[in-house]
Amino acid sequence: MGETLRHALNMLAELAPCWLREQITPEWFDRYSRRVEEYRLPKGEETRRSYAELIGADGRRLLQVLESETAPAGLRDLPAVETLRKVWEQQYILDEDRLRLRTAAELCRAGLRMDTPYDPEVLIVTHIWLTFEIDHTVTPTPVNALGLKGIGEAGTIAAPPAIVNAVVDALAPFGIQHLDMPLSAEKV
Repeated sequence: MGETLRHALNMLAELAPCWLREQITPEWFDRYSRRVEEYRLPKGEETRRSYAELIGADGRRLLQVLESETAPAGLRDLPAVETLRKVWEQQYILDEDRLRLRTAAELCRAGLRMDTPYDPEVLIVTHIWLTFEIDHTVTPTPVNALGLKGIGEAGTIAAPPAIVNAVVDALAPFGIQHLDMPLSAEKV
């Protein structure tokens, strides 16, 4: 979430630096000038939750000023801002005028959740994933003669089955208990 906000701030800083400077506080620079990475996050569950809610409040404030009439034209429609808005909808909930993190039960399934602000394909997949065949991903590399990549793609192995499970769960009221991969709109 912090990296999503940081990415949006960086995009806004490129297009409207003077306007952005008027909207943020010096503390924001300390929080978002460097990449948000695991080793820099606070230790302890409660401290992390407080930090995540602080990030949530900052993101909410940014989204509010972007929706105001004083915001420069077009900023609210930037892809990084759209991603920020979607991630905030997925991760936070307004509870009696206070923004809080969603509980595990309130979150959408991991296979359908946006996890990176940088990959535009993630945005497409989360909206129209039923049009893709998702039993495998083929992304050969020109770096070697076989077109093979390293083990770095191992983290993507679980995504297609997670999406299929989410579809089966959604179709359970209609008596569907199993679907074979690959999924397509026609098959579903």
